[in-house]
Amino acid sequence: MWPLFSSEDMYAPFLAPLILIVNIVKVTVIGLSVVKDEGVVNSMTRHGDHRELLKGPLYYACAITLTTMVFWRTSPISIAVICNLCAGDVTLSKTKKKPGLERKGKVVAEIKDAVEQYSSAYVFTYDNMRNQKLKDLREQLKSSSRIFLAGKKVMQIALGRSPADEAKTGLHKLSKFLQGDSGLFFTNLPRDDVERLFQEFEEHDFARTGSTATETVELKEGPLEQFTHEMEPFLRKQGLPVRLNKGVVELVADHVVCEEGRPLSPEAAQTLVRTGDYAVFAAYIDLNMSLNELKGASSNFSRRLLGLQMATFRLYLVCRWSCDDFEVYSEGLARIRAEDSS
Repeated sequence: MWPLFSSEDMYAPFLAPLILIVNIVKVTVIGLSVVKDEGVVNSMTRHGDHRELLKGPLYYACAITLTTMVFWRTSPISIAVICNLCAGDVTLSKTKKKPGLERKGKVVAEIKDAVEQYSSAYVFTYDNMRNQKLKDLREQLKSSSRIFLAGKKVMQIALGRSPADEAKTGLHKLSKFLQGDSGLFFTNLPRDDVERLFQEFEEHDFARTGSTATETVELKEGPLEQFTHEMEPFLRKQGLPVRLNKGVVELVADHVVCEEGRPLSPEAAQTLVRTGDYAVFAAYIDLNMSLNELKGASSNFSRRLLGLQMATFRLYLVCRWSCDDFEVYSEGLARIRAEDSS
């Protein structure tokens, strides 16, 4: 645009950037949410967040405007600044976004949408997470609620970390409680219903390696009639001192599978499962399954020995936000603090 103006015209440096000044005003009012324009937001930001307009795009327009007004065409500094900005813009535009950044940006956008869609938001923590159980809960509540489990910083960015950048008034208070194993629960359900749901939610499952044993389990010397003779090699691999005696699996000495309060070993975690139908497992092998399929069948079968479920998947509310209220739950807060101190 500069060639359209005379270098001798004293008003030219102020007339040339008029379009940029209009753009600065436009970016500012959209970035502050005074005016909404999804087209501008999506085309000029990386994560679809209108507040990003107040950073890179605004700085870019201001830099070119000031350079034009101060240095104009009479100084090589203006040419150097403009070329540097353009070169940097081309370099960034050619850089592919990392899949991880795209996923995080999508989560941020979804949380922001949930803030607008639901009347209240909760931070929750949990014990013994089971993905399938959580998936079932999500399906059960999908008509009224949304659950997010993502990186702590990603969720904090979406909510806002201070009053200056929070999505809604008071929402930043949730961010400081996103610690340890925690997530976000957005819902239109009444508070009493949510509290009852979280208090009653309890799913028992088999403990995993590293979990703390809730009781001591000891097998006594003698025949193990619940196991067929085909299982004897498998039991030995789990560390049980067994042998075959006239076709019966026999424990040759007392064996402690796990001790209360101590972490479970991989062998103990596999042994603490209910007795399975070994004939079914043998049938799997007869079907000439692929190696990966056979490994999957073996893994599932290895979880079926003693049938003791020592893990309980539970959810605990930590705090609640709504447009006119904020509340902290002492039990959930205590569990988060216990995680941080351990």
